[in-house]
Amino acid sequence: MSTLNLYDCEILKNSRLSLNRFKNLRNLELSASKQEINFYQLFDLAWGQILARIELKNFKIEQRDIIRIFLFKNLVFLKFSNCNFAENIQKCFKRKKGCCLKRLILSFNPEVNYKELSNYLFEEFDNIFSLEIYHPVPPN
Repeated sequence: MSTLNLYDCEILKNSRLSLNRFKNLRNLELSASKQEINFYQLFDLAWGQILARIELKNFKIEQRDIIRIFLFKNLVFLKFSNCNFAENIQKCFKRKKGCCLKRLILSFNPEVNYKELSNYLFEEFDNIFSLEIYHPVPPN
């Protein structure tokens, strides 16, 4: 399997290392409805070396998540949609030598203030970074 899309999934404590079984994964899209562990805890250090595309929705993103994501050598596309970022996380977004990343997208609700993070990302990833601002549909 080269693509895995999971929507509204519960990332529970027993989900630790659950992505390790998908050795040939190139595209990953995860949307969390509940999150008890961090993204980086879903796999070990050897996993994901051919991963080219990641899209995370509704995740709490901490520094270790970003550090681990930027270790994927073949990653060309990275999108965060409606994610909650830890304070001072911009320090972890560093363009590394040999980084293949061609597209970095931050999609968020305008009620959330990511001005400092988005300004930093525009500086660090100027030609590949973009913002998407969406307006949630109110419940009926």
